[in-house]
Amino acid sequence: MSVFDPDAMLAPLDARANSMKSLTGAPAVLIEVSRGGRTASVATGVEDVHTGQPAETGQTFEVGSQSKMMTAVVILQLADEGLIDLDARISSYIPGKTAGIVNAGSATVRDLLEMRSGIPAYNEATDGAGTPLFKDAAESGRWFGPEQALATARGMAQTEAPGTFHYGNTNYALLGLLIEHATGQGWADALKDRIFDPAGMTSTSGDKFEADPKRLSSYDKDGNRLVDVTDATWEARGESGVVSTTTDLIAFERALLIDKTLLSDSAFAEMTDFTRLYSGTYFGLGLFQHTVAGGVLEGFAGGTLGTSTATYANPFDDTVLAFAANLVDVDSDTNVKQFYQILRGLGA
Repeated sequence: MSVFDPDAMLAPLDARANSMKSLTGAPAVLIEVSRGGRTASVATGVEDVHTGQPAETGQTFEVGSQSKMMTAVVILQLADEGLIDLDARISSYIPGKTAGIVNAGSATVRDLLEMRSGIPAYNEATDGAGTPLFKDAAESGRWFGPEQALATARGMAQTEAPGTFHYGNTNYALLGLLIEHATGQGWADALKDRIFDPAGMTSTSGDKFEADPKRLSSYDKDGNRLVDVTDATWEARGESGVVSTTTDLIAFERALLIDKTLLSDSAFAEMTDFTRLYSGTYFGLGLFQHTVAGGVLEGFAGGTLGTSTATYANPFDDTVLAFAANLVDVDSDTNVKQFYQILRGLGA
């Protein structure tokens, strides 16, 4: 492995960020790469299309489904402490929350972590126009939180048979509620005590739904028009819900996958017991693994109503990459993989 030179990385990082901004129409793109404690980061574009204020590397944003990795870590910690059993039924802990949801009465905690529960995904429920119900509610100013998510799932038929992998938010919404049940804390408070503080994630929190001058505005699309959804009222506590920075997300993946300070050896082995989904892609307990350019990347991508993000680490060459764009439906997964290939091609 060659010596990592952050200054040498700035030009290709900047070129990649500008290319992605141009190709996707995202107002801002942030990219950061770290190896061995040395980092290079860039920001391009604007944090707000109305003010034209330039985006900065330390700004916060909604991380979306990257929150699932953090939820999984806390669940594994609680199992290690004997507070929950991964092979017990989720309904044995939170029967009132699981009541009426297809397959939730028989699914185990492990099934939810693996997304093999057969529980319907509330994020796939749509109105007559094909708009997801949670999106329509949140963008219209109606509160959509955990209770609304579970109520939506109760109205849905089985999506996949138990034992079949099916990516869906309801699994991790229930796991977030399990964390609250087992710890007696709010989900975000449990993450702060168990992940954010130990990993040194000083700019990370649960979404507080209040004005934050460091926060990137986030945008949905309506044809060619950008719609500001920064203040959309979607409260997620497990499947999404974390607000962070590229620096903090790198700190999280470094603590989890490289320094291995967040989980015991046995819990880490559980999380990284990957099962093949399709060529080059595997899933463990709340963690994806991809084979890329002769190496592996482990992490998660996330999307919200108006952000697209991803953070991936190769624990074998000590590289962590984080990407964020403040626009919905940008392929953040592919962008991180492609930039990792650029790094490999540069000998970095």
